[in-house]
Amino acid sequence: MNILHLPYNISNWTPIHVNSLNKIEGINARGLVFGDKIIIHNHDQVIYIPQKNIFQKIISLFTFIKHVFWADVIHWYWDEKIFPNNWALRIIKRLKKPALVEWLGGEIRIPQIEFLDNNIYKSEYYNFSKKKPNEIKAESLSLQRKFKKFNFDVILCPEMEQYIDRDIFSTNYSLRQRIEVSKFEYTPVANNNNNKIRIVHSPSNKAGKGTDYVIQAIEELKIKYDTIDFQLIYNVPNKDAIQMVKECDIFIDQFIIGSYGMAAMEAMAMGKVVFCYIKESVINQYPVELPIINANILNLKSKIEYFINHREELTKIGYNSREYIKKHHDTEVLIPELLNIYKNKIENTKTSRI
Repeated sequence: MNILHLPYNISNWTPIHVNSLNKIEGINARGLVFGDKIIIHNHDQVIYIPQKNIFQKIISLFTFIKHVFWADVIHWYWDEKIFPNNWALRIIKRLKKPALVEWLGGEIRIPQIEFLDNNIYKSEYYNFSKKKPNEIKAESLSLQRKFKKFNFDVILCPEMEQYIDRDIFSTNYSLRQRIEVSKFEYTPVANNNNNKIRIVHSPSNKAGKGTDYVIQAIEELKIKYDTIDFQLIYNVPNKDAIQMVKECDIFIDQFIIGSYGMAAMEAMAMGKVVFCYIKESVINQYPVELPIINANILNLKSKIEYFINHREELTKIGYNSREYIKKHHDTEVLIPELLNIYKNKIENTKTSRI
């Protein structure tokens, strides 16, 4: 089976999946990333295609067409912004290629739906978004209609399914987010050999992660405890950021959205205790052994303080975090499910041609 992942490297998913798929006999996976190579990945099956001038854009179009012809199935991320007038999607449809789109978060999140069961998101919305909720909703529905028009099916992690308009996509494939656990060294908290408790927070968007509330909680705790070593990881090279997380005891994720993502998963894979806000309405969509310390902007300070005074619990929770990721998010576990999705889409596409 020839599998093509494209056109963006969101959260490193293109190289993660291409690398994992190519470990399986009979599978040939390639990735096309349109744009410069920003994060280094030593994998020769991910091709980075610049589009800075008209010549490069013409070359990128021919490269795209060649790979679409090659592929048995297309796995797409985010939106179609690589060619004018949705040419890429038109080509895929014209060639009758089985195609799936996977949306990972903000591209389809509808604020009005999030407002219903996430008061924190509602109250903080205009601190991190410059667009009105109706604009975001219109963009989400337009995106969904676009990919439906071009015969794509949808893959989503369970907590994202609430944003799908069932008048557009009556069904979707459900699959948890994936990481290569073997790429992350397990570094138990007990092995840090530091008499201080090291806490890190790594926001991609400070307002969207609730960073001000994190800093406020830490500063108030520092008045009482001199054992806190807090590091804010922001605009730091990926390699350095991973090392800083590796050396921490507690990883502070986010407190606005109401679910966890790649940053939390990577920290758990390293055996770290993760604090994150998980909204009540999606908790039952996660496995019951979820080890994340569920905190919000109101109780974050008290929950951090508890573990300052009960550090003996950190190692066990960190171990459980690693085991949870291995069981529920590792590519070694989930790639077979992904392959079944591909096979199902290929078969359904063949049937529709008859």
